[in-house]
Amino acid sequence: MASHDPGQSRTEHLLILALAVVAITGSFVMQSSERGGLEFPLPCAGKCVALPETCLSRTVFGVSCPGCGLTRSFVALSAGNGAEAMRLNLMGPILYVLCWLQIPYRVAEYFTLGRSIPLWNRVRGVLSYTMWVVLVGLVATWLARLCLAWV
Repeated sequence: MASHDPGQSRTEHLLILALAVVAITGSFVMQSSERGGLEFPLPCAGKCVALPETCLSRTVFGVSCPGCGLTRSFVALSAGNGAEAMRLNLMGPILYVLCWLQIPYRVAEYFTLGRSIPLWNRVRGVLSYTMWVVLVGLVATWLARLCLAWV
């Protein structure tokens, strides 16, 4: 069995923490456009810049991917619109909460603060399965959307 590199683990926790902070911060900064896309406001210029389509699957094949609508769902949630967030991607609200939870979890893991908490190993175990549950949920809701679109 290979030995576990603590430096790599700390780097991984720091990277995921940074991604979670950027995702949450971005969801508060961006806004929905009238055309259904996203815009980035430029307060100094008094206008908004439309963000380009980022889904390669939708651009190339014309078919949404399992993650389509997640960014717009995060933006809707940060604006307080849960119904719109669920319409955009049913898994959006769940991933939004998990993204928020990554922040304290990754800080605790990075600074090894969890070692002083008796149930920390159980929390870590549950979180390891969470990724798989989320992936299955994304694919299941994507397949349901595709099936409903064909009906």
